[in-house]
Amino acid sequence: MTKQLQHAWIKVQAGGTYSILTSDELVIFTAAGTANLPAAVASGHTLRICNQSTESVTIDADGSETINGELTQTLYPGENVIITDYATGKWC
Repeated sequence: MTKQLQHAWIKVQAGGTYSILTSDELVIFTAAGTANLPAAVASGHTLRICNQSTESVTIDADGSETINGELTQTLYPGENVIITDYATGKWC
């Protein structure tokens, strides 16, 4: 389900795998799953990923790209993260 709320695109993901779009600004997981990031191209795109489930959510960078130097990051229940495409191949 995608909703527009005051100019922000919000994706509520019930679980499973979701490939984040460059137009997404907020992705909320309500069950365990994986968020696949788009390719990092130094666009400055910033997004928030929230884990509102009782299980872990994995954030997976595209191919060999990294998130703070790692291929994946784990969000535990109740955690959220704001990440930015700051350089080619790199999210932080």
